[in-house]
Amino acid sequence: MIGRISAAALLTASVLAGCSSKPAEDAETKEATSFAGTYKFELGAVDAVDAGKDSLGDDAASADLVVKSECDEDECVASAVFVEPLAEMASNSFTLDYIDDKWVAVGIHPATCGEQQAEEFKVLQLTPGEDGQFNGSYTSLTDSDCNVQRMVRVTRVGDADESVTVPDPFAMPDRVRNRAAGFTGDYQFELTNQADQKQVSLDRKVATYCVRTGDRCVTVMTGQDRLLTWTFEEGQWNYTDNGPAKCADGRETTVADSSSLALPEEAPTPITDMVGIRTMVNAAPCPSTTDYSVNAKRTGD
Repeated sequence: MIGRISAAALLTASVLAGCSSKPAEDAETKEATSFAGTYKFELGAVDAVDAGKDSLGDDAASADLVVKSECDEDECVASAVFVEPLAEMASNSFTLDYIDDKWVAVGIHPATCGEQQAEEFKVLQLTPGEDGQFNGSYTSLTDSDCNVQRMVRVTRVGDADESVTVPDPFAMPDRVRNRAAGFTGDYQFELTNQADQKQVSLDRKVATYCVRTGDRCVTVMTGQDRLLTWTFEEGQWNYTDNGPAKCADGRETTVADSSSLALPEEAPTPITDMVGIRTMVNAAPCPSTTDYSVNAKRTGD
């Protein structure tokens, strides 16, 4: 396994965990996993991830990136360092794993959402293309609905710049795989009101990303023109939201929405079934609390 000593201090971004890496076992895969040299790293305009929102601007940016990668019989790992810091990126250096035909990195960083402090998951995904070019995305996800995405293009321009110090990929510690990464695909969520037993069904597309230490994950649920960001920690997913609402008579109020899902002790990959709870608390002038049981069932990829 790659990873025999502690990661170098420069590497502040974590890497996606929970999926199977693909070793360079044939010529086609070896070409796809070849990721070494100096590259032009181009970030596209910032776009809102939430469905239906317009572009947030044309602030594209680019910088040179130096990459070294290594593969063994189990996995492929790459170390990357920007020649000059790129303000739009959370870190000047990061580590990527080759997972499910993509180079992927995930990091957690402090951020600001409006006037509130937030925790932000940064997800970089690069798919190998032709002539040393990679295409993908750089996504920022918070539990405060400040979610944005940029398209990314990475093009090889030459050999590695030897004046730039890039940590040895073989020095990376082994990834800790988290079973939560199996929460991926299409799911149907059935919510049952505990007071009157009325049921509501919701369809969501789900994707989960875990940091390399395996202790934290972020899950994105999309559907019905909505994007919901759930965080995973200590065996449980949590989602919270506070926003305006209306009483039955039309008066204005606010509602606090909190939900949780438990990671099954024994579950296949991908996860097929889960259970949880949801609580909605309405404030004055029409205070009320509604409790739901939640059942999630996977319906497809």
